[in-house]
Formats: sequence, structure tokens, C-alpha cells
Amino acid sequence: MKIKLITLAAIIAGVLQLNAFAATIVTGDQLDIGTSQSLSGSYNSIAGGQLDTNNGDWSTIAGGDNNIICAPESFIGAGNGNYIYADFFGDDAIGAGVQNGINSVFGFIGSGYDNLITSDLSWADAIGGGQENEISVAYSTIGGGYENNIGGTNANSSGYGVIAGGYYNTNNGYIATIGGGGYNLALGTWSTIPGGLQAQTISYGQLAYSGGSFVLRDGEAQTSTYVLRNVTTNTNSAELFLDGSAERMNLPADGTWTFDLIVTERDASGNSAGFKTNGVIKTISGTTTLLGGTMTLTPFIADSASASTQLTISAGGASSNLILTAYGNASTNRWVATVRTSEVRF
Repeated sequence: MKIKLITLAAIIAGVLQLNAFAATIVTGDQLDIGTSQSLSGSYNSIAGGQLDTNNGDWSTIAGGDNNIICAPESFIGAGNGNYIYADFFGDDAIGAGVQNGINSVFGFIGSGYDNLITSDLSWADAIGGGQENEISVAYSTIGGGYENNIGGTNANSSGYGVIAGGYYNTNNGYIATIGGGGYNLALGTWSTIPGGLQAQTISYGQLAYSGGSFVLRDGEAQTSTYVLRNVTTNTNSAELFLDGSAERMNLPADGTWTFDLIVTERDASGNSAGFKTNGVIKTISGTTTLLGGTMTLTPFIADSASASTQLTISAGGASSNLILTAYGNASTNRWVATVRTSEVRF
């Protein structure tokens, strides 16, 4: 049996060989491994790579090259040219990828290329991956895809938006969702576009879908669904709203809808009534017209106690609205309306 003895010379040779590939500097509570790194701050580290910069207290760059952290308690795993900046808090993370950037608080980018979470309004946002996606409002998420945007400059946008994927989708609606597809635009609060191509929401709670347009304009050829509600007391009337109190269905400029309407009424005793009809409404240069004029409906079927309830359909309002008004009986009645539209703009 041959026994090899590890000599002191062999150990020194091994150490020299290791140092030929990596420089390691441990200073107090800091760790700096790699080539041409820049490390400053407190309790932070660069664990590998080259040309990385970490100026954030309690922050870590695990590897890669030309990555930069200038925020506390933040992390970059790997990749090239990723950066995290924050004026105050930080607590951000980028997993990997190329030229991804975070300038916010509690932001996360998984990977991808040139994705961005930015502005002082950004807070607790996430981009899973993809390319050139951007978030500029709070509590929002982009799963992936290409050139999707949440925020922009729309006054309605206050965050909580979602774009699951797709390309060139824009979500500027408060708490609005785009499932995927391309060139969709969400502007309505609580609105949803499940996917498709070039759909647009402009009303509260609107659900819109399109498979394309005539001349590349959002919402030019689409279908939508709206749900409205309110309560009538005794024989008083009450307009039905999308949020139950103020939000109406808005027609787009130079738009025409053909609509199907179903309405359900019920009181506390269970007495019920149903209404249904259809019609056409249009807007031209800010003037909204219900073809055939205002419609007054009685139930197509009802319990005897609800037989006297009525519903009117009219056009008007400051935003080119389709207006539903309910008329109750001697009880307190709850009303729910579903409106389904076929929409065209010219």
C-alpha cells in the first residue's frame, strides 16, 4: 500500500492556484469575492463574479457581472447589468437576467431582460420575467411577456394591477386585470380583460374581450359584460350602478352598442320579478341617443307582490351613459342587472 503525504509545499501550491482565479477579501462583517468588485457600506457582501458594486447595507450580490446595489437589505442573485436603487427603504430582489432594474421598495424581478420597477409610487411590485415589462405604481404584478406596462400616466391608476402575460398590454386601471393577449388596454377600475387582441375597458367592473380591430384602435370591435345593482325602498326609484352607488356604463366616443339586458328583483320576503329586453344606443360628438327613445319595462314574470315594479332604460349623462332606473313597491327591493353588449366604433 502506498501512502501519499500532503506536504506543506503542496498546500501552498494549491492556495496559490486558487488565488489565481479569485480574490477573497474578508473585512470585519463584509465579504468580497471576485474580480474588480466595489464593496462599501455595512454588513454586506459580494460572493462572486466581477465588476459588481454593492453599496447597500445588509445587501448581497451572489454573482454575475456589472450588477449594482445601492439600497439596504437587497439581493441580486446573478446576471449582467442588473441594478437596485432606492432612496430610502430598499428590501428588493432580482434573481438573475440582464439589465433588470428596481427603484422602489419591496420590489421583485425574477429574471428576463430590461424589466423595470420604478418611481416613488412603486411599492411591493413583482415582475416574474420576460422582456421590457414595466411597473410604476404600487402592489402590482406582471407575470412575464413582452413590453407590458402597469401604471403609465393615467389618472385612474393607483395600483393593485395585474398583467399575467402577453405583449404590449397596458393596465392603467385601479385594481384591474389583463390575463394575456396583445395590445389590450384596461382603464376601468376593477375591470377585466381575459386575453385576446385590442380590447379596452373604460367602465367600472367591465369585462371586455376582442379578437382584433378595424384600424388598430383599442375597443373598436368587442363584446363586454356589465353587472349593476342598487336597492329601492317603498315606491321610491333608484338608479342601478356598477358599484352600487355612482358608477355608470360609459360608451366610448363614436361608439354604438347593441345590448341584451336581464334584471332580477327580490324583496326580503322572497317576492321576485324578472325583466329582459334589448336595444341599441349610440354616441356622436358627445350626444348619446337610445334608438326608439326611453324604454319602460314591466316584469315578464313576477310574484304578485312584485308585479308592480318597473324599470326604465334611458341615455344621457356626462360620459355618454346607458342608464337603468328601478321603481320599487311597498317593500325594500334588491336589484341586479346584467348587460351584455356588442360594440363597434367608427
